[in-house]
Amino acid sequence: MNPVMIAISMDDGTLSAMEFHCIGKSPTLPQGAEWMSERGELWTRAPNNANIAAEIAKSLPAFNIYGDPQPQPVSFKVVDRAAFPADRTYRNALKLDGAKVVHDMPRAREWHRKLLRHERTQKFLELDGRRAVAVRSGNAQAVAAVDAEAQRWADAPDDPRIEAAQTVEELKQIKVA
Repeated sequence: MNPVMIAISMDDGTLSAMEFHCIGKSPTLPQGAEWMSERGELWTRAPNNANIAAEIAKSLPAFNIYGDPQPQPVSFKVVDRAAFPADRTYRNALKLDGAKVVHDMPRAREWHRKLLRHERTQKFLELDGRRAVAVRSGNAQAVAAVDAEAQRWADAPDDPRIEAAQTVEELKQIKVA
């Protein structure tokens, strides 16, 4: 019974995962725990709503160290560890659907666009260098080829296949040619 997986729905629409430990070792007792040994080093606690809510409140403060507001928990549910996908690429698009953790496809599509934009930024730096070399050498064909590749990268987030994708597996297949 150690640990228990908790899926936490946040007020910004995201889903957080937390391991709730039912047995632990520390010099102090967490809320709802009791000592297991006479020496006071091992504790145990039940994975009930009160204990889980207290741990969530402790772990997810309303403000970060800079005073910026942080997403806050709306609800939580104990789930099987296998409910969370092993591939964390689209973790920002997870949502809780009953007892299942599923991908919210509109969010997954937007996350895929964000990943492409990030990759595009790196690629543009490389293409700028290649274009400069082609311009200096006077090779119009090379300049045109670099410009065509740059245009493919510029258009990547607007690829209609992204909107048509029905699963994250389909999204993973959409790359810049």
